[in-house]
Order: sequence, then structure tokens, then C-alpha cells
Amino acid sequence: MRILSFSLMWPKFLDEEFTTFRSAGYWRLNETVQIWYKQRHSSRMKVGIATIIALERVKITPDSKYSREIRLMTNEEAIRDGFDSSADMVQWLRRAHGNKLTPIMDKLTLRWNKRELDHD
Repeated sequence: MRILSFSLMWPKFLDEEFTTFRSAGYWRLNETVQIWYKQRHSSRMKVGIATIIALERVKITPDSKYSREIRLMTNEEAIRDGFDSSADMVQWLRRAHGNKLTPIMDKLTLRWNKRELDHD
């Protein structure tokens, strides 16, 4: 089972379903994944197991050299994902991924199978 690792303990983890944006092409619909907080760090913690229930390829920035068939991520999607705006999300992704960031990403919607978080 593959791992999705997060560098922040997002409030969205308390929802039954949540989204994340990841490098395009690596994920599969109906794939079950482990969710970890800082998986490669000494303070790592398993958050739970979830299934990818929706997968959509989106552009995170407008760029005419990429297919017009791929829609642009909306400001509302970035806000639901835990950011103040789509610009805030892109800025965070650029800081986190640097030159490895691509303008096309997969929007994953996940549903928890087993959550290992307290609900306080």
C-alpha cells in the first residue's frame, strides 16, 4: 500500500472526505493509501488509511502551452483544501517543491477507511 505524506496536520483530516493536490500521473482511482504526517521525519505519525474516490487532472496556474482540455483549479478548491486562496496554495507549493513543481497536478479526493486521529 502506497503512502501519501503531509508536512502539515491539516484540519481537513477531521472530515470524512478530503482533497489533496499531487504530482500528476502517479495515482489511481479506487487506490487505497496510507496517510502519514511527516512520514520521513522522527516526529512521523500515521494518520490513517483512505481510498481515492475521485481523481481529476487540473492546472494550478494558467499556461497556454498546456492542454486546453485540462481545467484550471478554482479558488474555491484551494480554500477547501486549507489555503486562503489559489495564489496562496501555489505559493506554498512552490516553496515546498521548488523546481519539481509542475503546472499540472492530480486533484485527489479521499474517503477515510480508518482514521487514527482524535476527534477533540
